[in-house]
Amino acid sequence: MVSKLDGSAPIALNENKVAELAEYKLSPPEFMTVKTHDGMDLNAWIIKPANFDAAKKYPVLIYTYGGPHAQV
Repeated sequence: MVSKLDGSAPIALNENKVAELAEYKLSPPEFMTVKTHDGMDLNAWIIKPANFDAAKKYPVLIYTYGGPHAQV
């Protein structure tokens, strides 16, 4: 995605859609920051299940990418 300086909606340069994922009815990713115990903000994103209900408990998969110049 490319952000626009005027605040309007971003445009996708290459959506890279995967037809096989359509059956899972995934929600769009939500971007956020997570504060560590020592006060540092880490960038993160979450994909919630379809029909997400905040009152229910769900299993969680956590993936950490520790590539070059990336936060871990």
